[in-house]
Amino acid sequence: MVNLKVIINIILIFNLVCFILGSCTDSKTQKVKVYYTTFEKKYTIPQGIEVNGLKQGLWINYNSIGFLQNIETYVDGLVQGETVTYNEHGIIVQKAEVHQGKFRGKFECYSDKGVQTIKGIYFDNKK
Repeated sequence: MVNLKVIINIILIFNLVCFILGSCTDSKTQKVKVYYTTFEKKYTIPQGIEVNGLKQGLWINYNSIGFLQNIETYVDGLVQGETVTYNEHGIIVQKAEVHQGKFRGKFECYSDKGVQTIKGIYFDNKK
């Protein structure tokens, strides 16, 4: 069985390599910082990367006991694409499409048992 930490490290490294290789600027001038999160004072796992002070690529946030809290993708510091939020037990409670940091597109909420309770469409943060 593959360790979740290994999978997340691979995704983070892949994001970093893709960003640097796809950048229009010289990669030697890029300031890249990798963020990690620690829970239970003993587990450290990657959270995401910043390039030139802006969040880039996949960011994974965890609660204090290590369960997923949310997953978002960033482009130049703004959330872009699908964002997924989890409850304290790791069950999806919200999915939303975001464009340049604003809700735009499908928006769904779920109960703590994973049953869909709300479904709608947003345009520039408005239902």
